[in-house]
Amino acid sequence: MSLSASFWQRFNEPIIALILSSVLFALYVSIDSYTEFQDWQTGVDNHSDLSANETEQLTITLEYAFLAVSFLPCLLAASENGNKLIYVLLYIISFPCNPEFSSLKCSTGLQNATAAPFSFVDDYGLYDIAQYCQFFISLR
Repeated sequence: MSLSASFWQRFNEPIIALILSSVLFALYVSIDSYTEFQDWQTGVDNHSDLSANETEQLTITLEYAFLAVSFLPCLLAASENGNKLIYVLLYIISFPCNPEFSSLKCSTGLQNATAAPFSFVDDYGLYDIAQYCQFFISLR
């Protein structure tokens, strides 16, 4: 295997993130410099098809897109691990009093108290949400 192929396999995700970030930054700089050049050349505030407010909104949108490209995988990974942690902790709490899996005998009140949080998390699919986070990370 050549050095460039192993380098690409090892650092492909950071390289892609760097390329996307660079493209978004170049787009931002080109739009910003074009609008400033046009204002300087004509001596008028703004004669483009976009008003100053729309240009500012587009600039802010591009800045947020840059942040999303940079930090979205980190947020998805943190969300995935947090969801799995909550799911496992509530499962561990409810497991000893579950009559289907455990031979321990718990009172009805304790069974209800330990089963209710896990039932809530299980109904809303917290583990499924964690899998979707992993799926979106894999798509990137």
